[in-house]
Amino acid sequence: MVALLIKAHRDHGAFAGVFAPITPYDQFRYLAWIRDAGEHVLIANRSGSSSSGHLYLHPIFLLSGLGWRLGLSLQLAYLAWFPAAVGSILFGFRAYVRRLLPARRLAATAALVIALFYLTPLVPLLDYGRIVTATGATDLITQAGPLAPFWELWGYLPTALALGLMPVYFLGLERTLDQVPGGSQHPPPRHLFPVAAAGLASAWLSPWGGLTLLLVTIAVGLLQRRLRALIVPVAAISAPLVYYLILWRVSPAWGLTAIQSLGIWDPHWLTTLAVLTPLALLAAMALRGAGGEPQEQIVRLWPVVALACFVILPATSRMLALTGATLPLAVLAVRAWNRRVHRAAVGAAGVALLTLPGMAYAAHTFRDYVRNAATPYTLAQPEMAALRYVASSRPGRTLTTPYLSAALPALVGATSSGGYDLTGANLVLPSDAVERIFNGHASLDATRQAVVRFDARTLVSDCRPARADLTRLLAPLGYEKRSFGCASVYHSVRQASTSR
Repeated sequence: MVALLIKAHRDHGAFAGVFAPITPYDQFRYLAWIRDAGEHVLIANRSGSSSSGHLYLHPIFLLSGLGWRLGLSLQLAYLAWFPAAVGSILFGFRAYVRRLLPARRLAATAALVIALFYLTPLVPLLDYGRIVTATGATDLITQAGPLAPFWELWGYLPTALALGLMPVYFLGLERTLDQVPGGSQHPPPRHLFPVAAAGLASAWLSPWGGLTLLLVTIAVGLLQRRLRALIVPVAAISAPLVYYLILWRVSPAWGLTAIQSLGIWDPHWLTTLAVLTPLALLAAMALRGAGGEPQEQIVRLWPVVALACFVILPATSRMLALTGATLPLAVLAVRAWNRRVHRAAVGAAGVALLTLPGMAYAAHTFRDYVRNAATPYTLAQPEMAALRYVASSRPGRTLTTPYLSAALPALVGATSSGGYDLTGANLVLPSDAVERIFNGHASLDATRQAVVRFDARTLVSDCRPARADLTRLLAPLGYEKRSFGCASVYHSVRQASTSR
């Protein structure tokens, strides 16, 4: 974020509100959801043939929407959650490693660093070593990134908050079981309801993590023969999961795939194994001797259940199933390491190998995406002026460049943009055809057909060097131009739709 703010200041532009590597368009969708929640409470998914009414309730976007209605910018209304997300992860992860490694401060520190910053060193090795193609490297980092909590803090703040709540829930679950006397099945409410609240919030913010919490809770309850004592936490976690199931059945536009990301990825088994192997091999050495303590069972069940969720979920919906598994794997890996290696220097080198190359590669990836200038991490002042004008003019369906396609619904609230629907999920016009129109390379007939097909009342052009003046092409169709320096807005002066 600091790098992007400096870039915006240097370029005399504005920070657009996104700062994620690889898939920054997801954050533009979050900003659009904040706008929708601020206006309607429930969020609509306008994804073409899979569109829905206002059905989706999300606490983060609802509260951010309220902040936006009270005067905050959309960007600030979302970024206000950043300190809470960082604090949640640091508090939850730190408390968990201290509980599982109480007598070894250095070991607990090592486990915490690995849990927070693990990103397999195989990714930079395979990429920089030219062992995989550029596409293969993208697939690797796309699957390796969500495993690292620091990666989720790069824009995916609801998931980051959920990650911090997962260890808090498991620590509370242990205390709840400890408070159940021998023959009693009713733990005290003062212990029961806080853990239920943590489970409910985590499952609502991240249904993938919620599914892991639910299955681990049921498994531990059965192993401890005290499942009845956990009815309230099980019900609390199940409530948002049932809500997501009902939401999907009412409108397929709100399935896990749609909530997950605009980039629909089908994680390959070999890639997933490559991502997990270095840490999982170490952790596997500590799986023996589970004992009968609830938390010892939890720390072993957690990564196994997460992997099972990865298997049972549909291919395009399972990418986030393993998010958070680095915490139990890090604890187990450090335990296994300490049993075999007793030199602190060697341990520090192992921690550095598991974290630093991947972190550097993630930073390099982010730098490449920003320098590629294919995504509006920052917006030029003329572009911001054009967007403000469009926001104040009730533009109706708006066709814009692929560069601005995701920013426009978020920052303007237009119905459609860039050849895509509001979420960017369904292609309405091919992006190369839209590029030809805004670069002035399309014929009058091709432009007319595209505008009629899209039913665009407004067209917005950005400040990229290749953009052309479209007055000659659009004037015969009834459009007038308003210039904002290097950005332009073409608005239909006809009262009827261009499709009539």
